[in-house]
Amino acid sequence: MDTASLRAEQSEKARLIVKDDRLGFTEPDWIAGADVGFEQDGTITRAAIAVLSYPGLELVEYQIARVPTNIPYIPGLLSFRECPALLAAWQKLTIKPQLLFVDGQGIAHPRRLGVASHFGLLADVPTIGVAKSRLCGQHRSLTSEPGDLAELTDKNEFLGWVWNSKARCKPLYISVGHRISPDSALAWVKRCMRGYRLPEPTRWADAIASRRPAFLRWLAEHPEKSID
Repeated sequence: MDTASLRAEQSEKARLIVKDDRLGFTEPDWIAGADVGFEQDGTITRAAIAVLSYPGLELVEYQIARVPTNIPYIPGLLSFRECPALLAAWQKLTIKPQLLFVDGQGIAHPRRLGVASHFGLLADVPTIGVAKSRLCGQHRSLTSEPGDLAELTDKNEFLGWVWNSKARCKPLYISVGHRISPDSALAWVKRCMRGYRLPEPTRWADAIASRRPAFLRWLAEHPEKSID
């Protein structure tokens, strides 16, 4: 792999990321979550997208795409592995969401182009990176209190928020993906919480990707919506 060329491409794309509110809506009708994983010893990339109604946050559609993995795992270049499957799942959706939460980094990335930013740019959709761990940057130690909030910075650049979404859980790392401001990204994540560590869009995407009990119960109640 020409990793130098891929890193240069990331830096070029990062300059195109819009970090203010160009959402195209006042209140959305549909918000989605995306989750990407790997199967068959990493040779297959699987992307799941869950579309929820807003403000009810009820699952209305889901799509799963599996595509051959095109590059090996290289730290910092994960979006090049994940975006082809995400695009394939996105193209299958009959309901296109107006806002997408991606399980991964937005601009909180060494070259400011995590998967949420990369995909937002490719699909031209407002995106938010909602990551479960830190990839780069520093922040103060959070207290154990739910709701505690800290700024994530790197080289004196503000990257996003570190937020205790739930007691006795590790914090979330929330950053701009594309076409949204940092404050709006945090506000939308908060609006989509329903008592779990993850906001509902990404929680449902994870449930679909891993076929968790909540998703299996939903399938039993909505057999007509099964895509298997």
